[in-house]
Amino acid sequence: MVTKRRRTGRLTPMVALGIALCSVPAADAVVIIVPDDNPSLRDAVELAAPGDTIQIRPGTYTTRVRIDRGQTGLTLEGLGGRPVIEPAAADDGVRVRGVDGVTIRGLEVRGGQRAVRIEQASGVTVEDVIGTGNKEGIRAKQTVNLLVRNCELTGATRGRGVRVAVSTAPTIEGTLSSGNRQEGVLFVSVVGGVIRGNTTTLNRTGGIRLVRSASAVVELN
Repeated sequence: MVTKRRRTGRLTPMVALGIALCSVPAADAVVIIVPDDNPSLRDAVELAAPGDTIQIRPGTYTTRVRIDRGQTGLTLEGLGGRPVIEPAAADDGVRVRGVDGVTIRGLEVRGGQRAVRIEQASGVTVEDVIGTGNKEGIRAKQTVNLLVRNCELTGATRGRGVRVAVSTAPTIEGTLSSGNRQEGVLFVSVVGGVIRGNTTTLNRTGGIRLVRSASAVVELN
């Protein structure tokens, strides 16, 4: 049973038509708390509307999270501590595909394919996320204005701490990439972008690597 704290009210036919024509949501964005309002993190995300905020209480959630149903502007964040997401070995922890303006913060993802995977999205923020023992930490492709900030990505068993490909203007800052199988941070075919103030250590194939990404700014790492 899903409970949403959403203001509701009756609309006259004329008001409803005006809202539809203006593409304005008929309901306000809400805050959904897991497990208070919905015991299933996966269901809470799938049922969320654009602009909603999903707050997750501390605990371990053996699941995967998919943000791919048009929930523009969705926020997924820890509440009162850092919840842990443990996906199956074949799954990503949090995956964003084709949804803009998503914010992910204050979480830990243990194991699985990637802690966070982002594809075909703009304005996504990944902040204060810990990825431990994933096959790869954060992977992004075909993104615009991605921000990865103050994350910790350690012990990737196959890939990098952060890998960004075929993207425009990503920023990676204040992030630790350590003990990963490949580079700490990799840009491939990136236009613009900034890699600033990061720490990379003990990554097997290097700290920071740029491939066909000569316009990126790399400083203070």
